Amino acid sequence: MKYYEGASPGRTIVLRFDKGDYIIEGIRQVLREAEIKNGYIASGIGSFDNCRLKIPLTTELPPKFTYPEFNDTPLEVVAVQGFIADGQPHIHVVVSDHKKCLAGHLEEARILYVGEIVIQELVGLDFTREATGPYLERIVLKEEE
Repeated sequence: MKYYEGASPGRTIVLRFDKGDYIIEGIRQVLREAEIKNGYIASGIGSFDNCRLKIPLTTELPPKFTYPEFNDTPLEVVAVQGFIADGQPHIHVVVSDHKKCLAGHLEEARILYVGEIVIQELVGLDFTREATGPYLERIVLKEEE
């Protein structure tokens, strides 16, 4: 484990997504336009009609994953959270249909009715991601590379 001190809250960005909007594409656009390099997704709720997740299947390396897809399926978005390093979001979600709840890394998603996300910018530390193996990454300070 490693921890980092010195980041302070910067701007708070509130995003409203409408029917048919693509969430990852929209978040990336806002990060570019607002020039946010580091931060976190503090909150997110809404609904999806299309979604693909990435969920680990094994505990050994190299990891194996499953990619459940939902197409033209109403999903309630219970939680969206993530970390932003070097302008790139890493997003996880919890979604549910009328039978079950499922959580995983968000690969792609489209808004069914509405989506609301809050992004908190972090200033004072400059993060990036480094590969630690196939399909695995971790955050590091840019000066540690």
